[in-house]
Amino acid sequence: MSVPIVHPLAVGVSVAGKKPTCACKGGNKVPVSGKILKVIKNHTGTWYYLDIGTTIKSEWVETVIA
Repeated sequence: MSVPIVHPLAVGVSVAGKKPTCACKGGNKVPVSGKILKVIKNHTGTWYYLDIGTTIKSEWVETVIA
């Protein structure tokens, strides 16, 4: 049984998910994982800036890595 992810996650948490390769519909998704360095909240939702240099939307996070 998995525990649901409650957003926003804290800075320093490691996450894994899939990020779209483009803004188009039906685009491919690539796996990303990293440690959250910054939490960004705006009108489009909650975003996480990861230590790998990319930003991921909270809905795209699939797992929290312990």
